[in-house]
Amino acid sequence: MPRSDGGPLTALPARGARRYRGTVRMRTDESIAIVGCSCRFPKAADLDSFWELLTAGRDAITEVPEGRWPSGQAPHARAGGFLDDVDLFDADFFGISPNEAAAMDPQQRLILELAWEAMEDAAIVPASLRGSGCGVFIGAAADDYSAMVALGGPAAITRHSLTGLHRGIIANRVSFTLGLHGPSLAVDTGQSSSAVAVHLACRSILGGECALAVAGGVNLNLVAGSALRAERFGALSPDGRCHTFDARANGYVRGEGGGVIVLKPLSDALADGDRVYCVVLGSAVNSDGDKDSLAVPNQLAQEAVLRAACARAAVDPASIQYVELHGTGTRVGDPVEAAALGGALGAGRDAGRPLLVGSVKTNIGHLEGAAGIAGVLKAALCIRRREIPPSLNFVTPNPDIPLDRLNLAVRSTGGPWPRPDEPLLAGVSSFGMGGTNCHLLLGQAPGAAVEAPGEVGPLLAWPISARSRGALRGQAARLSDFLAARSDLGLADVGFSLASTRSSFEHRAVVVARTRADFLRGLADLARGAPSPAVLDGRCDAPSGPGFVFSGQDTGWAAAAWLRLRDVSVFRREVLACAEAVDAHSDLSLADLLRHEPVDRDEVAQPLRLAVMLGLAALWRSVGVRPDAVVGRGIGEVAAARAAGALSIEDAARLAVWRGREAAEPPGVRPRPAEVAVYSAVTGERLAATDLDSGHWSRALGEHTRFERALGAMANDGHPVLIEIGPRTLNANQAPVAVAMEGGGWQEFLRAAARAHVRGTTVAWQVVNAEFGGRRVPLPTYAFQRERHWLACDPAGPPAPVEAPQPAGVPAASGPVRAGSVREVVLDAAAATLGHRQLAAGDATRTFKDLGFDSHAALELRDRVGDVTGLRLPASLVFDHPTPAALADHLRDRLAATEPAPAAASLDAALHTIGAAVAGLTVDDERAAVRARLLELVWRLDEEGAGTENGTDEELLATLEREFGPPPGPPHDRGDPHGE
Repeated sequence: MPRSDGGPLTALPARGARRYRGTVRMRTDESIAIVGCSCRFPKAADLDSFWELLTAGRDAITEVPEGRWPSGQAPHARAGGFLDDVDLFDADFFGISPNEAAAMDPQQRLILELAWEAMEDAAIVPASLRGSGCGVFIGAAADDYSAMVALGGPAAITRHSLTGLHRGIIANRVSFTLGLHGPSLAVDTGQSSSAVAVHLACRSILGGECALAVAGGVNLNLVAGSALRAERFGALSPDGRCHTFDARANGYVRGEGGGVIVLKPLSDALADGDRVYCVVLGSAVNSDGDKDSLAVPNQLAQEAVLRAACARAAVDPASIQYVELHGTGTRVGDPVEAAALGGALGAGRDAGRPLLVGSVKTNIGHLEGAAGIAGVLKAALCIRRREIPPSLNFVTPNPDIPLDRLNLAVRSTGGPWPRPDEPLLAGVSSFGMGGTNCHLLLGQAPGAAVEAPGEVGPLLAWPISARSRGALRGQAARLSDFLAARSDLGLADVGFSLASTRSSFEHRAVVVARTRADFLRGLADLARGAPSPAVLDGRCDAPSGPGFVFSGQDTGWAAAAWLRLRDVSVFRREVLACAEAVDAHSDLSLADLLRHEPVDRDEVAQPLRLAVMLGLAALWRSVGVRPDAVVGRGIGEVAAARAAGALSIEDAARLAVWRGREAAEPPGVRPRPAEVAVYSAVTGERLAATDLDSGHWSRALGEHTRFERALGAMANDGHPVLIEIGPRTLNANQAPVAVAMEGGGWQEFLRAAARAHVRGTTVAWQVVNAEFGGRRVPLPTYAFQRERHWLACDPAGPPAPVEAPQPAGVPAASGPVRAGSVREVVLDAAAATLGHRQLAAGDATRTFKDLGFDSHAALELRDRVGDVTGLRLPASLVFDHPTPAALADHLRDRLAATEPAPAAASLDAALHTIGAAVAGLTVDDERAAVRARLLELVWRLDEEGAGTENGTDEELLATLEREFGPPPGPPHDRGDPHGE
């Protein structure tokens, strides 16, 4: 139960939820904080596994995965760092159709997932940034998927190919999907692309273009052609390893993957209480310019970029303890890089304090366009975890690199920083083959105060949600595994972070428990789909504001609720405020009775019910649940009017006192404009403010025979979820989706709030957990449910055209569609348009945009539906009716308005023809077969809810024609095929 001394339960702003809108100021001298990170590297699907790979001193180099490209091509590229399952993607999560996903470069798909994960890691709800000026800067230099499509010829090109394959759109894809309005740049400077993307993002923040930025890079090696180019250029290592700064240096091994970081000004990060991995102190970019050869590195240019970065960061070069090298392991590149480092950073160092260097390319290969972000992430983790992992494959120094003279040392064994008591400073170098050089300087963040884990309360709630049922189970499994290894995290901290840093989707669950063991059991049950007393789950198709129902029936329940909830400050304060208003108009001394004695006196029953109902309404509001409509019966109608703002507390108290005394005439009241819709059990309808006069209350407190009608009116007006402010009194017929407190205590309230949440009501769970000292802590990121989206291609030959999954069949335009089947027609047509085999029934209430429709798909759906229904439909059809359900309702109305009248004569002719044909059968087997077919037809009509006894002649005729063909004679009139 919330502490009574902690003040009221009130909505708290989520720390880190800065909106990043409006004018952005320039920050010329400020450091930039890295507050969120994500990665997908070979054998490292996330940051933790990446760090484990690094510290264990392992590499992730393997043979080319089966099916990547034909064997025998690019023989020196038979090894590399490869991702698993690059063909898989959670298209539905991002509202992308299967057809479009198959046409998209998987680099675009990967960067979408990484951007989402990085924002979650930064404790940012992505939806909170929609419409903001957040910038996106993504480095990418490869086009392998485009090459695959080109090999497939014209048949492989679809309407999605232009945007799906265009490398320049990769950052725009993130901005579009998340609704970000800041700078959106795809960066290609060759191998330094992603490092330059980080540099540009920092400069954009410092220059006032944006106050938050997503930066990173991606690289996938999908065809032998790109490997063959690197091989014939002479860049690849014949033995498939990077021997950085080693005498065996003979080229690099290619790698693939991607990484994303979230950047914001350090002052904002500290103010928001963010976890800061490290800070970007400064960065610089330059070009080799004129040199011996385009692809040969330039030592002087590299020295210049190192010095420029130090100058911008105001850092003494001798204070830098570690540099993450470009470090490709090539014969030419390594000596040039070493000489530049020695000249710019090695000089002036004390004896015995060399600059430590290492290269992540020895672990995962050269990620080319994404190489820079791999180095940034490694360096950031080194600073965050205060440890430098080993650089692999270093045995004998390269004779062309005099390490001692240059004051350099390769970090060949892992361990702590050489001078951990000094500021931890690391450089990251990344050089493009064409001469674009980038260096970034990273440092540790200012020390943040360490907070103790939140205290454990008697009962807490953990909300979890996902885009699908499978993903919901995956979310529970990931959280369970994470917490099993993190016993240091407080229960309130986890609940607060789940509520304040994670998006709320349609598939929802809330785990309500007291102990860590109970929470873990609930998560385990949810993960395997088993029922659990600790878990409440459901699906919210369309979040909506609830209706509050004030039943006002049970004095004993009200007294018990007061005793069990009186320590909850917001409830207690509202009840006592009402009691004091009652006492001002009576001699009941209700406030004193509540403070000192059990409340069991008959004369206080009505005022007590009113006070407790208003206290419960205040408790619901304190956790963010505000009604869009209210209804009540008896004294509950007074509480409803007060909760809606239509009555003052004084008028509500006077009515309660009058009701308790059963006086003849009600007191005069002054109704006020209601803040939400008020429905009456007297009229069964919505009331206007002027209806709530004394005459109304004379009827309302003795007559409520139209209560069920009022409930129906609320539901019809768009309030399907009803919350009873009191004990359960409604049955399923009165309210299919009703939430009530099964008892009067905190546990019952919390479980009722959980039931409301999983049915679509927004609950501010962070407020509940904050009452127990909840603070933000790291949590696992989203459990994507990936499916294969790829070109159908033979590894031994050119790829075939894009083939989407075969959708469910859509009826041909052989006759009019019955109104009852319109929704199925729309869902089948939508599935065929998008490339799904079928759409789920729940998809009917999702928007077409969320399902993956664009303007081209909208027109295609219009045409498909028009062909099936015979209706002439406008180009704006999908935009005018934005969900399949809304479109089906519109089409049903159109069809109902244009259905032809029954054709009895034609029906008689058809039946006569069938009867004659049956009578003419002489073979028993044929007669039996026809009899079975007719029985099957009748059974099918009954099963569809349109039995032959209820169906129109036209419906029966159409069904008979589909089964047996048209009757002889002229065709019957079906009306205008366009419904006009």
